Amino acid sequence: MRQLQKHFVQALAGLYLSVQASVAFGLGPVLPLGKPTAEIPMLSEAVRDPDLAFEQITDDGEAQRLIAQSKQDAEGLIKADPTRKIELLETLMKSHARLAYFYEDVRSGRLPSSERGEMGSVISRHRNDASRYANELIKLRAGNQAQAVYIVGMNQIASGDASGFSSLSKNKKILGKDRALRLDFLTLIKAGGKDSPAMRKSLAQYMTALGASGQVAGNLYLAKIEKNSAPSLNKAINAASKLPKIDRENSVAYALQLWSTKNNGKVQYGKLPFDLKAHSDLAVTRAVKERAVLQASGKNLTPALQFYRSIVEVNRGTPLLAPVLERILEIEETNANSSKSYSSYEKALISSLEMMNDKTSLGKGQEAAAQASAARISARYKNFVVAMVGASKSPKATKAVRSQTISIINTYVANHAAAADKVPFRTELGRIYALNGQHQEAVRTFMDLKKESTGAKAQEFLLAAMASQRVLAEWPSTAPWNGVPKKNVPSRTILADMYEERFAATNNWDDLAHHGLLLINVNNNSKAFQVWTKNLEKNPKGQHAQLAAGMMMASYQSARNWQKLEDIARLAIKANLSPLFGKRTLDSVALLGDALFEGGREHFTAKRYGPASEKLAEFTKKYKTDKRRVEALFVLAKAYHNFEKHPASVETLLVLVNEYPASPYEHDALLLGGEWTVPMAWEDQTIFFYQRFIERFVKDPKVPSIRMVLVELYMGRELYGNAVRLYAAHTEDTRVAKNDRIDSALAIMAVEERYGDAKYAIWGAGKAREISKEDPIIVARVVSFDARRAAKSGDMNKVRQLEASLSKLNVNERGVIESLAQLRFLLAEKQATETKQEIFNLAQTDPVKTLAAQYSIFLKTQAAYDRVCAVGTTTYCGFAMLRLSESTRNSLSSIENLSVAQTLDEKTVRGFETQKLSVISAISRAAARADSIAMGISEKGETTPEWSQEIVVNNSDSNLERSHGATGSGFIQWMPVKNDQ
Repeated sequence: MRQLQKHFVQALAGLYLSVQASVAFGLGPVLPLGKPTAEIPMLSEAVRDPDLAFEQITDDGEAQRLIAQSKQDAEGLIKADPTRKIELLETLMKSHARLAYFYEDVRSGRLPSSERGEMGSVISRHRNDASRYANELIKLRAGNQAQAVYIVGMNQIASGDASGFSSLSKNKKILGKDRALRLDFLTLIKAGGKDSPAMRKSLAQYMTALGASGQVAGNLYLAKIEKNSAPSLNKAINAASKLPKIDRENSVAYALQLWSTKNNGKVQYGKLPFDLKAHSDLAVTRAVKERAVLQASGKNLTPALQFYRSIVEVNRGTPLLAPVLERILEIEETNANSSKSYSSYEKALISSLEMMNDKTSLGKGQEAAAQASAARISARYKNFVVAMVGASKSPKATKAVRSQTISIINTYVANHAAAADKVPFRTELGRIYALNGQHQEAVRTFMDLKKESTGAKAQEFLLAAMASQRVLAEWPSTAPWNGVPKKNVPSRTILADMYEERFAATNNWDDLAHHGLLLINVNNNSKAFQVWTKNLEKNPKGQHAQLAAGMMMASYQSARNWQKLEDIARLAIKANLSPLFGKRTLDSVALLGDALFEGGREHFTAKRYGPASEKLAEFTKKYKTDKRRVEALFVLAKAYHNFEKHPASVETLLVLVNEYPASPYEHDALLLGGEWTVPMAWEDQTIFFYQRFIERFVKDPKVPSIRMVLVELYMGRELYGNAVRLYAAHTEDTRVAKNDRIDSALAIMAVEERYGDAKYAIWGAGKAREISKEDPIIVARVVSFDARRAAKSGDMNKVRQLEASLSKLNVNERGVIESLAQLRFLLAEKQATETKQEIFNLAQTDPVKTLAAQYSIFLKTQAAYDRVCAVGTTTYCGFAMLRLSESTRNSLSSIENLSVAQTLDEKTVRGFETQKLSVISAISRAAARADSIAMGISEKGETTPEWSQEIVVNNSDSNLERSHGATGSGFIQWMPVKNDQ
């Protein structure tokens, strides 16, 4: 990058100097005029032997064949006879003279040749050979020596030997007219005589005879000696139009030199005294035109540029192409800096560089020159691009200049820049894009550079791309914690990705702050908060961390995202971080409480009871002064319960009702506490909750049902007084159904009858009759109670009275029947007791009477028990039959023990035994019948379990007091004892 900056300075300086030089000093020509020959052009060609001039060799093939033939002819001289020798010498003279003329033409450029030797030595060798053979010929042949003499003399002159003139002058008479004329022409010009009419006359004659060559040479000679050379120069150039191209080049070059000399070197090339239209194909003509254009252009370089462009193709393949191209570039550069339009200059650079990159562009053997020119153009191109970069970075640069620079850099980098220069130029391209307001292109450029780079360089490019992307996104360079309007979503999304990438390299909160705020701005809060949270865990330091935490807390609280709020609050507390939201400092501890409380409730509503209990348990433990704690305890208890953590749920309710006895949740907490502890068999807790509930919420409609639950618990725990009090309250509660109140009154009667005070039992009985308004069924139950009391006190007469009154009710209802059966059972029991006593008290003075009395007593007992079953199917019937069956034992035992003296007459004895057997049989049948009835009632479940069990045991096989007799009574049949006698 520093090297490129150095190039900027150098290129700018170069551009300045180049422009100044072009304007101040003008442009020098690049096309050479060509160095004219020292000798007047076409002079030597004009005086060649006239006979040989028409036998010119035109190519290497002909020359080689002639050389081979000359060698053969030279070998033939040795054995040739005098005549043949003269013929061969003449042939050899002419051949070498012709070869000398050919190589002179090759040396001048008129003819091509593959000969690579030094043309001067080749020409000299052939001239010497021609002169040698000519001299031998002169010696051997007396006549016809004109050609040989002329060849020898002219070769001497051509070789710089002035004696050739004198030799030819001596033999002028033998030369013939054509050769003599040529000798005079050459002599006149070589002598350099003064201008005179006679000389002009003679010269005119010679030029006419010698054709175009003579006219060119003669007129150039005249121009050389004349003061006003213009007419002669014009004639010479006109005459030269008939000459070969190389001769025309030489003629024009010589004429230009003469004209320049005549004008002391000051030539107006646009006002030459000769017309070059016929010579427009000549290089010298182009050189003249170049100078004419340059002299006429002044500050307007357009004609010069047009001229140079016109001669590019003409000079392709020649060394002149390089300076022509570089001159075009020089002018294009000057014009570009003047007009501030650089496309033409750029195109010229590119086309010139493409030409010079062709190694053959300057012709064969010019590869190194072409490479050097290409290097110069490449350097010029690079300097141009560098200068454009520098100009575009100037604060005063216009958008037009910057736009051109952008195009120029793109083309240069894509096609011509060296590998090492591409990144620096692309970097500058990105910067110019940004300066020109083309930020999207700037971003693309810098991001492409970043992808191709690593480390700090990649980050440098990323930062540059981000600067332009911020402009596209309309995003401030400082993290906007106070917010910016939402727009440019695509651009801001891209910028967010850039900041994310930047943060990955820097771990800087400033980058992460931008990243998150951009995500939030494009409605991707979740990702923003995710990356902020992750970095807060690692680096919770600095204002950005505080602001990030604050924004997340405020957002989570607003969105009721309690778990996220909890996480951030915990993080802030752990890091001792004070979150900021705007200008406010947020209380992380309080927000954690909000998150726990609200999050717990939210989990509970969604039936996620495990998480709910965890959150609320922590809240109730840590935030004991929070006014929401009572609600939290209540919801926590329900969460524990639903999560099947029943002990914890009950304990939580106990805390609630004890610590907050008058809270809005006490009512439901007490209800739930009782409800939950019942199936847990936590009777103490159930009693606590329900008892407090009925005390605190007397008017609650659930109180009656709860009383009954408590009654059961109190009864089970033999807390009869507590049970009776609840029964009494139930009895007095008008909200309770009539029948339930009656049942409560009857329950008081029963409990107090069994475990308590008779007066309370009597109160309950009276209350039952009162509430029922003497309902026969209720009256029957009360009567039963009265009867039991009477029986207990031994007042059987009252029992009989009560039984009689109950029988008169004639109510066919289960409860009444049960009560009537109970009264009759009491009377039967009394009767059975009395039967036992009567039997015990019977005197056995007369066994027969005793037997009859005992059987009579049994029948009373039987009748009493049968009356129990006479009322219908009741609980007491089976037990009555059981008691009847059991009473037979006393009767049978007493009867079996009765006997008469065997000393009595047999009739008396047999009569007694028969009667006894009959009584036993009747009692046994009665017992069997009672057992059958009892078993049937037991099997149907129509008696109490205890009584049913007794019935089963009484009828089991293990009861051996009775066995099957002949009558099938199931009792042991009595048999009289027989004497062995």
